[in-house]
This record gives sequence, structure tokens and C-alpha cells, in this order.
Amino acid sequence: MILWIALGGGIGAILRYVTVLAFEKYQSPFYIATFIVNVIGSLIMGFMIIYNIQSQIVFAFITLGILGGYTTFSTFAFDFVRLTQQKKYMTAIIYTGSTLILSLISFFIGLYLGERII
Repeated sequence: MILWIALGGGIGAILRYVTVLAFEKYQSPFYIATFIVNVIGSLIMGFMIIYNIQSQIVFAFITLGILGGYTTFSTFAFDFVRLTQQKKYMTAIIYTGSTLILSLISFFIGLYLGERII
């Protein structure tokens, strides 16, 4: 199972990197990609909780592996610190609050969608 989680983590990290590159291409602020990744990851995680995957390996591969590699709390914290170092305090507060709130809302939307689809 550990190898499946590691493989999923690699896939998730690559997906996150590609997302960051896509946002950098359009010169978005550095924290927008992290925000999007965490909100989308939360939505998918909520869905996965409801979607009853019988295989523990597949569930771990997707949730712990792919989503664990895709979403990132450490980069979220780092972006917050960078914003405060740049004295962009209001942006840092809005970024932090909106990431937490929208990630939780997205998680519950994923749960809701999972219940409706399944």
C-alpha cells in the first residue's frame, strides 16, 4: 500500500506543479495557485469520503496519495508569511480566511455531490 500512496503523491505533486505553472503563465499572484489547489482538493476529498471505494488501496492512493500530494498546507502557510513580509496584511488576511472558508465549503459540497450522485 505504501508504494501506491507514494505513486499517488508523486502524481499529485506533478499536478500541483502544473497548476502553479499554468497560473504563473498568466502572471497571477503567487498565492492564487495554492488557493485553487486547496479548494479543488477539498472538494474532491469531500466527494471521496462519500464515494464508497471498497478497495483500501485505491482509496489511499487517491486520498492520501494524489490529494495529499496535490493539496498543500505548508505552501499555504509559506504564502501567508510571504504576504506579511511584503506588508500586504489585508491580502494575507483575506487569503487565509478565504482559503479556510472556501476549502471547508468545497469539502461539504463534495460530500453533498457524493450523496446525490451515489
